[in-house]
Formats: sequence, C-alpha cells, structure tokens
Amino acid sequence: MTSVSLKPILVAVDFSDVCKQSLHYASQLADRLGEQLLILHVVHETAQQSGYYRRRDMSGQALPLDYVAERLLDDFVEEVRSMNDVGNSLEEVETRVVTGIPGHRILEIAKLYDASMILLGSVDRVGETGATRRLWTGVGSTSRYLLRHCKIPLLTPEGEVGGEQRRLTAWQTGVATHL
Repeated sequence: MTSVSLKPILVAVDFSDVCKQSLHYASQLADRLGEQLLILHVVHETAQQSGYYRRRDMSGQALPLDYVAERLLDDFVEEVRSMNDVGNSLEEVETRVVTGIPGHRILEIAKLYDASMILLGSVDRVGETGATRRLWTGVGSTSRYLLRHCKIPLLTPEGEVGGEQRRLTAWQTGVATHL
C-alpha cells in the first residue's frame, strides 16, 4: 500500500478577529477534505511600524520580532482551538513564522510546501471611494498581490464583522466566486 502525501491548506494569519474566523473555517474545511493545515504569519516590519511586535522580557531587554511573533502565533492558534465546532485538523498543525513582504512570502511558502490552496483573512480598504472602493472592498494590498500572482485557489473568508456575517470568496487566477 502506498502512502498518499497530502498537500496542506496554507492559512496566512495576521492575528486579527477576521483571521480567527478564517482559521476556524479552515480547520473545518481541512477536516472535510482530509488535508492538513499549515498556519503562516509573515513578520513585515516597516519604518512606520518599527518594533510593532516588540515586547520586553523580565530584565527589560527587547525581544526579537520573530520570537515574539512565534509566541503570538502559538497563542492565536490556542485561542482558535478553544472555539466551538473547531476541526480536528487543529490538533496537529504546523506553524511557520517568516519575515519579508507578506504577499511574496506567502507564495514562496505555498510553493515550498506544495499547498493545495491559500486561505487568507482580509479586511476592507480604508480611504477609497466610488468604483475603486466597490471593486476592491474586502481586498487589501496582500490580497491584491496574491490575486495577481497566485496559481492555486485563494479563499478569502471575511468572517463576521460588526455582528454581520460576511461572504466567502474563492479566487482562481483572479476570477471571484462568492460562496
């Protein structure tokens, strides 16, 4: 009997409430499809947000960004595990923290792990009006990059925001299907 190597579902998270809903959904989807989860956080330190993740240890020393991000990711996964109806796929999950530009790194990790799909939590863009806002509602810069360059299915569950359930959008090479 040959063993089947499963392609993981890559779930890119930024620790937001919308991403909690995305990870919750991903765990249920992975269970239904019989796939594993790979949970990824990309540390993107900009000049404007320098030290955004920094915490201090007991001696007052600043902790490295990747160390803090790994702790935050572990806590994030534990919080989602405590939600109702979470899938069994969260029991044995692989997590990764990498640094760089989120869209680029997400695609690199997806290729490295031969992911079957990418599930990405997204939030509304702020400051856009008219047709541009209607066209790109729910799609931030990382999502835009992935829409242009991703060769595998991309899901953007938008979660519940302000008490309102929002739709799930599946993208395949830039074409949207609302589920």
